[in-house]
Amino acid sequence: MNESAKLIREKAERAWQRYQSRRLAPEFEPEWIQPDYQRLQDWLDGKTANESAVREILDSFDVPDGSVQQSLVGKVVIEDGFLVGTTSWIFDRRNECDLEIYREWIILSRALNPAIVAAVRGLEFPAMGRFWMAFLRHPEKRFRGHLPGIGPCMSLEEMHALIDLQEDFNC
Repeated sequence: MNESAKLIREKAERAWQRYQSRRLAPEFEPEWIQPDYQRLQDWLDGKTANESAVREILDSFDVPDGSVQQSLVGKVVIEDGFLVGTTSWIFDRRNECDLEIYREWIILSRALNPAIVAAVRGLEFPAMGRFWMAFLRHPEKRFRGHLPGIGPCMSLEEMHALIDLQEDFNC
């Protein structure tokens, strides 16, 4: 294995360990793996040879927290390698989130990092300083065409309404 491949493998292993270290208690942790981490795990296990996708994922983890980037939807902020406020960003720190069960859904709420908010004045964040997402633990219980998680939402009430809408729509 050449030096570059060895470094990529070491970074991928550290990223996978990070994912594992942030697991919820067994009764709440989903049976599925967040898609970027699933790609890392598949590559580490030799199930795929797509090193360029792995490099792209790992490069996102190297972006400094608080970085502001231009996107299709305007300016976005990066923390922990994810866009602040997205379901991936919330889920990444799931073991630090507030957790609630609603119907069969597990709702996570992640607080904004005050240092990040202070660094990016002018961007709009929820008044409560939190974002919510929800997921179904068991993949077989997913609704038709449904991704593992839904959200983000700006309030718990909005999250409940989105879950209600999902369940009413998929009856």
